[in-house]
Amino acid sequence: AVGEASLSVYGNTARIGDVGIDSAALSRHLSGYKSCSVIALTLGTSADRFIKRCEAQSPALGFVADAISSAIADSACYAIVEELWGEGCPSAPFAVGYADTDTDSLPHLLKIADPFRRLGITFTDAHLMIPTKSIIVIVGKM
Repeated sequence: AVGEASLSVYGNTARIGDVGIDSAALSRHLSGYKSCSVIALTLGTSADRFIKRCEAQSPALGFVADAISSAIADSACYAIVEELWGEGCPSAPFAVGYADTDTDSLPHLLKIADPFRRLGITFTDAHLMIPTKSIIVIVGKM
């Protein structure tokens, strides 16, 4: 799911739509851009079930299945960015939760991409995403 939002950066705060995120890293990353896209994707609950089946067979196999699933989700994210913008990608994708960004803003920010309805992504009280192999990224645009 892809959503569009206005963007402003003041000091260490990036305001995406009506959501403010305090993060020096995100603010530096988005500095100079006027708008952004919020991209949400998930491998779905089948990936979670696959990882649990592997964990039941062997903790090591579960670890490998989890790592491979993460790599697939990351690759899918970059494939979506490539499909949307090709070589002219405005900025590299920035994952919320990376560096000094906390995940408190995720439920509000993700309404921009509307993943609840489109993708079935939900959140725990600790702001972890379910399905677990879900990614939310922000791409700055001129």
